[in-house]
Amino acid sequence: MNAAQNTPQRLAIAFPDGEGFTWHEFTATGNVLFLGEAPDPEPEAQENIEPNWQDIGRYSQNDPLWKDLTYAGGTTFGSAGCFVVCVAMLAQASEPDALLTPPEVARALRDAVAFHGNLLSNPQRIPDAFPGLSWAGSVHYRTEAADMEYIAAELVNGPVIAEVAFDPHKRPQESQHFVLIMSVDLEADTAMIADPWDGELKELTTSRYALPGWKASRIITGLRLVRLA
Repeated sequence: MNAAQNTPQRLAIAFPDGEGFTWHEFTATGNVLFLGEAPDPEPEAQENIEPNWQDIGRYSQNDPLWKDLTYAGGTTFGSAGCFVVCVAMLAQASEPDALLTPPEVARALRDAVAFHGNLLSNPQRIPDAFPGLSWAGSVHYRTEAADMEYIAAELVNGPVIAEVAFDPHKRPQESQHFVLIMSVDLEADTAMIADPWDGELKELTTSRYALPGWKASRIITGLRLVRLA
């Protein structure tokens, strides 16, 4: 439909009655007549809109309510709970009517035998604890640039857990940290993240995980594909 066809046109039509004719004013839109005012045309579908999950609830591993609590293997949330807290944010998004805090999520993951020591080494068991989530495997970019187009496509399944180096001067294996990607800007090669360290929403390329000049494809060293089922 072109603009001219979609622009309402006003016209009057005479209908016969017992005493002659009665005039009625109509509005025409395309091939449809409306008595009186025509409704506003539906907006055309917008294409190529990147998924954006910035409105989901966020948690911090350093929240005083659980910072010093153990999540597994004698390890506290404040010291190494970033991955579990990312899963907690996804679990909460999958069950919005529940209240799934990081300690509650950790308890459910322990019951599902998803941990080995303090490591969430059996992520394939996450759906056993939270049926609203699924596990689709890991992707590593430790020797190459992250595929930002792939990450953008993966966002249709929910926010994406990404591996970065907590200290960008070190290798990710030596300083592993996980964040939750909420949206990406392919043109600028950057991403908005929910950081479980402080629960804040921030731009990845201006965060503590970037060195000057680094783009998101340089910062991201892997993905853990926990999807909203």
